[in-house]
Amino acid sequence: MIDSFVLLTPLLMLGVIALVRFVGCNQVFGIDPTVQTAPPPTNLKAVAGDQRVDLTWDYEHGDATKFEIWYHDNTGSLYVLYPSPEIHIETTQGQVQHGRTSIPNLTNGTTYFFKVTAYTAQSSSSLNDSVEVFATPGVTAFVTLVMAGSPRNNFSGWVGMAVQMYGDALVTQLGRLVVANNTRPHALRIVDPAQGNTVLGTVTVNMPAGPIGEFAYQPLPQAVALQAFRIYYFLTHEDNLGDLFHDILGTSVTTTAIGSILSGVYSDDVAPDTYMLVGSNNQTYGPVNFTY
Repeated sequence: MIDSFVLLTPLLMLGVIALVRFVGCNQVFGIDPTVQTAPPPTNLKAVAGDQRVDLTWDYEHGDATKFEIWYHDNTGSLYVLYPSPEIHIETTQGQVQHGRTSIPNLTNGTTYFFKVTAYTAQSSSSLNDSVEVFATPGVTAFVTLVMAGSPRNNFSGWVGMAVQMYGDALVTQLGRLVVANNTRPHALRIVDPAQGNTVLGTVTVNMPAGPIGEFAYQPLPQAVALQAFRIYYFLTHEDNLGDLFHDILGTSVTTTAIGSILSGVYSDDVAPDTYMLVGSNNQTYGPVNFTY
C-alpha cells in the first residue's frame, strides 16, 4: 500500500518549483550570489632593501580600480592586509597597469611573504590565485672577502669594478677600502654603460672613516635600483700622489651570488667618461663595494 504522502510528492515539487521561479534559488535555499573574480596581478616581484621591501607588478587587463597588499613574516602567521600603502600606478599604451610600492619599517633579517590583489568595478581577485613572492630586508655587502694587491697612487681618474648582475638589487650604500695613511675624501659612483655611461648615484667618503682593511661606506641620497642581467660600473675617484689604493694586479675578491665581477674598470681624467675594462673575473681596483 502506497503512503498518501508519496502520492502527494509530485504536487509538492510543483509548488517548490513555482516558488523558486518566483523568488529565486538564493532566497529559497540560502545560496549566496556568485561573486565574479578578477584575474590576479602578474609579474609580482619583491626587492629587499634596508628595513624595506619594494614591490612591482603588472595588471594586464588595465581595469583595476584598487590594489591591496597582503603579507606575513616567516613565523608561519596568516596573511594580513598592509594598511594604507602608497601605491603608484602607471598605464602603458597597451592599457597594461604597472604598480609599485614600498613596504617600510620591516625587520632586517626577517623573510616576508607578499601577495597583491586587484579590484575592478565588478569584482576582486582571489587571494588564493595570486602569486606569492618573498624577500628578506637587510644590508648585505656585495664584496665579502678581499685579497689585496700592491698599493699605488700614481693615477688620476676613476677606478673600480665592472659587475654583472644576476638578480635585481636596491643599492643603499657605496664603499671604498681603507688603505694605510688614507686621509682624503673620495667620490664614489655607479655608472650604467648601457645608458651612455649615465651616473646613477654618487656619494663622497671622507677617509679614513674606518679601520685599515675594511670598507668605509656612505649612504646614497636615494637608493639605486639595479636590474638583473645588466652590467654596472662601481668606481672611486683617485688622484695622482694622493691616497693609496690597491692595483688590480694581485687583487682578487669574493662576492655574493647576486652578481659577479667581470673585470676591473678605469677612466683616466685625461679622457673622462671613457671606460676601459682590464683584468678578469673577481679582479678590481680599489677595491670598492656596495650594500643592498
